[in-house]
Amino acid sequence: LNNYVPHPVCVTGLALSSLKTEYGAKNQHIAKEAESLLLNVAGKLLMFPRDNTGPQIKENNLPKNKPLPFCPPAMVATNVENMWTSSRVNVEKAQLMEALWLSCGAQGMKVWLPLYPRDESKHN
Repeated sequence: LNNYVPHPVCVTGLALSSLKTEYGAKNQHIAKEAESLLLNVAGKLLMFPRDNTGPQIKENNLPKNKPLPFCPPAMVATNVENMWTSSRVNVEKAQLMEALWLSCGAQGMKVWLPLYPRDESKHN
């Protein structure tokens, strides 16, 4: 994180999230683990997606505090003062469950919504 945070005072928010930057057939379940790290650095909201490219071995004897591998970040928004996600109450409305709500001061509220590919089987 040293490359993205010039000074610890610049970090105004940090959250583990189930938000993903990609959507695929394998990832249609509700995530029980962190899929991304959201980091607000002086108003720039960075999303570090979890790196799922390597071998993901689930072993019971691994230490609980083993660091998770994350990919380089994508900047989601700027001028962010506060961020929050909605609760996972309604599985029918996946877009709202995976939404990221942002308060951007004078620029007002913003919502980051994931774009899922259209399910062709439902529209035929």
